[in-house]
Formats: sequence, C-alpha cells, structure tokens
Amino acid sequence: MDSTNICKLIYRNLYCSRELEALTSMVLKLYSEKLSGFLTMMNEVKTILSLLSIESSKHAEMIDLILRFFEFNERVNNCDQIVGEPWNVLQNLIISINEGTPMDLHEFINKQKWVENAIGEETYHKLLMPLVSRSIQLGCLEEHRANIVIDVLSKLKQDEEWHEELLKKLTYLKTPSQ
Repeated sequence: MDSTNICKLIYRNLYCSRELEALTSMVLKLYSEKLSGFLTMMNEVKTILSLLSIESSKHAEMIDLILRFFEFNERVNNCDQIVGEPWNVLQNLIISINEGTPMDLHEFINKQKWVENAIGEETYHKLLMPLVSRSIQLGCLEEHRANIVIDVLSKLKQDEEWHEELLKKLTYLKTPSQ
C-alpha cells in the first residue's frame, strides 16, 4: 500500500470513528432520557449512561481536532460500510428508542458493551494504531505527528476500556422486573 492510500485509509477510519463516537453519545443520551422511575437504581443508571455519553462526545471532538490538525477535510459518506456491525447496532438502537420499543436494560447494556469493545479494541488498537505506525515508514505522516495521533488513540482506547467497566457494573444491577 502506498503512502497516498494509507493516508486516505487513516483519514476515512478517523472520520468514521468520529461519527461513530457521536452516534454512541447520541444512543447513550437517548436511552438514559427514556429511563423512568424514581428508583435509586435508575438514577444510578442514568448518571452512568450520561457520563458515558459525555465521554463519547468528547472522543468525537478529540478525533475532530486530529482531523483538522492534519487538514483532513473530505467528507466520508459510507461510514456504515466502513464501520460495519457496530454502526448497524447503534442505528438500530436509535430507531428502537425513537419508536418507543421497550428494551430491557441488560439487553441495552450488553449491546453497548459490545460496541465499546469494537470501538476500542478493534478500531483504535488493531486498525488505526498500526496504520498510523505504518504511515511513518511510508512517509505519509512525520514521526512526531504520527506519535501524537498514536498517543490520542491510546488514550481513547483506555477510555473505551473504562466505558466497558462501567457498563459491566450496570449488568449486576437487578431491575424491578427481575
């Protein structure tokens, strides 16, 4: 793969990662707003989901800054194809939430945990970080610039692991119907 293609691949994946983080933030916010009840447990769930929504929104902003720093400004229209199943899961969650389809808390959390893992491990760690490292060898990115991107991606991956841990804590809650 030549430097032009690897740069485009990095850009497309960063762009779609930004969009995926924004989508994740929206899903978390929508679901937390639909939760009702005065139970302490529901307040706990709403708080954690809201925290994760804010974090995901922050991630989208961080990736946006990287894109602007490297003057990547081309729009990508096929993020659903680039991202694949995590994108589809989030889109389906948005549709279900907006249509008022009842969704078990544990079902939602399990889907969200899967998405968080796919973002952190598969996208940031296994795809983007190696591509950025390869970009140095191909002369696509200068080493010091690539290292900035790798550091940011490492931070995002750590945050995704934290998101998974918080979501795991919610799976131990007993909902009123249990």
